[in-house]
Amino acid sequence: MVIAKAAFSICEDGLWRASDPPDLQFEDVFADDPATSALVHEQDIAPAKLGTDLTIRAIARARDGQARTDWPVRVEIPDRLTYEFQVRGLSYWTRQRLRGWQRTPPEMVNEVPIDYSLAYGGAAPGPDGAVLFHDNNPAGRGFCTKELLDQGNDIPCPQIGQKADL
Repeated sequence: MVIAKAAFSICEDGLWRASDPPDLQFEDVFADDPATSALVHEQDIAPAKLGTDLTIRAIARARDGQARTDWPVRVEIPDRLTYEFQVRGLSYWTRQRLRGWQRTPPEMVNEVPIDYSLAYGGAAPGPDGAVLFHDNNPAGRGFCTKELLDQGNDIPCPQIGQKADL
């Protein structure tokens, strides 16, 4: 087995620069509680890894630094990967007496961190006081249950998602 690890940054001139290689991770590292927070670093050592892990730490910044409510984002590694999604400012699902649940307009923002905690998912109360977690992203926001809706409190909307989801 061969393990290689490298780190690259995009510089202001648009070129990629290599930095000192990071230390090998021998265990998963989470932002907080592993059951409910985002994975920060995945372990590098595994019995079988059939491919390469790619971790992208990024902040989506509005074009020309002009605050916007939302904008499209694209991550691309030529000939390997293209991933497109949408980001937006903070908004909430809020319960209105006559109109039911309505989404507030997104706030104007200059940047949105690309982070699992801002994508769809999260935790919500379930029957009999149990806490239910979204299977694919327990760190996110926007996951709802009947019990959460019955509470009537504002619910934060995801800030990262597919264009059709936002």
